[in-house]
Amino acid sequence: MSLPRMALTAATLLFHFTSGGSLQAEESKTDAAKPNVLVILADDLGYSDLGCYGGEIETPQLDRLAENGLRFTQFYNTAKCHSSRISLLTGRYPYQAGIAEDGNKSIDRSTTIAENLSAQGYYTAMVGKWHLNNEP
Repeated sequence: MSLPRMALTAATLLFHFTSGGSLQAEESKTDAAKPNVLVILADDLGYSDLGCYGGEIETPQLDRLAENGLRFTQFYNTAKCHSSRISLLTGRYPYQAGIAEDGNKSIDRSTTIAENLSAQGYYTAMVGKWHLNNEP
């Protein structure tokens, strides 16, 4: 299976889980009011590679997510996947979150979106690369 095809398959599965698919845990009344949150960070993906941004590649599942969700139109990266990921997941610059030039790769001065959502009763999961000392 090609890399783009695997990415679309993974996105389709994630959409299934967040849209109330049969594998989702039974919701209580308070959980039903909470919005589903799905953050997708893809390496080596150009701005216009997705249909929802005017790309030539058909991405119907991702386009469907984009219709009802939040899309970034001005997200700047650091040209390094791990530091861009840290900024997206913590809302801070890498050095503010705890990543240092001396090789320290721990988010020890910040919390991630997942940690904050978990404290609010959300089930959280991460799929993909991490490249940091502490597992999420």
